[in-house]
Amino acid sequence: DDLYSTALAASFEVGSAEQVIAALDGSSGTVSGYVERLMTGMDENGRYWDRRKYAVLLNKLHSAFGEPLGWASLSAEGLRKFERYLREQRGNSPNTTRREMKRLSTVCNHAVRDGVLKADRNPFQRYTLPKGEPVEKRRLSLQEIDKLATVELEEGTRKRIVRDSFLVAMYCGGLRISDVLILRPENVKRNRLHQRMQKTRSIHDIEIAPVALSILEPYLKAAEASGGYVFPLLQSGDDNDKEDVRRRQHRATSKYNVALKEAGELAGIGSEGLSSHCSRHSFADQARKQGDVYLVSKLLGHSSIAVTQKYLASLDLDAQDELVRKMWGGDGA
Repeated sequence: DDLYSTALAASFEVGSAEQVIAALDGSSGTVSGYVERLMTGMDENGRYWDRRKYAVLLNKLHSAFGEPLGWASLSAEGLRKFERYLREQRGNSPNTTRREMKRLSTVCNHAVRDGVLKADRNPFQRYTLPKGEPVEKRRLSLQEIDKLATVELEEGTRKRIVRDSFLVAMYCGGLRISDVLILRPENVKRNRLHQRMQKTRSIHDIEIAPVALSILEPYLKAAEASGGYVFPLLQSGDDNDKEDVRRRQHRATSKYNVALKEAGELAGIGSEGLSSHCSRHSFADQARKQGDVYLVSKLLGHSSIAVTQKYLASLDLDAQDELVRKMWGGDGA
């Protein structure tokens, strides 16, 4: 009787069956509407890449459950159903599946924080996130870096521009590809690189090593003359439209990785695992050997040392092997 009375009262106040169910479920609105509001906030704060990820998540949720999606559908069993949908019907890898479920967990946590979902109705309290698989991050040795830097590539070709930008990114503290693509001459002043990072919005300020300056000089002159980006890899478009810039960056990154693999083959270092992010891994690997995790964290632009330690964890095999050799001897064969 109490349940019926609550449902009847809700039916006079809201406009759909989904909202009545939400009222009975101790939540307000729908998952669909709440995620859309989150994405609007991301738009307003310039978090366009994050917005895109949540838009993909919402599309997958609608495909799995239909739309609009009510909070009642996100029970523990509903989460397990969605996990199976991601793996079996969308063909998502274990790591992608885990990332999507973690993103959905973030949505539920924000909903609890905003009073949209009661804390005791958060389905993730009764659900265990799926495990991911370890990812091997390729980083280049000093010998491989030298081979890539010295391989003959025709000036002005995409392979040459990509190779040069890859090296500059590595020499300048492991710049992300998103920042490399929008680097402008005004970001380089008095032998320093000063740029607001697109992902974190924090400032990356670093002295540019002579080896990086020698690569940059001809690109800087050309960019100053044309008024464009330092590395001419981004297609023209509306630079005031941040979402359009991100779309163009996504396309440019795909082409970048293809050209980088080709350059790697020509340099004799192979193409497996070689991507734009490899410059960041390579910098981190060489920098960590100097022993100051705090400075590595600052240069990578991480929010905390804990993030850096997690980032470096998969790069520690050489250090582990070296410790074993020191303890027990051996030639590393």
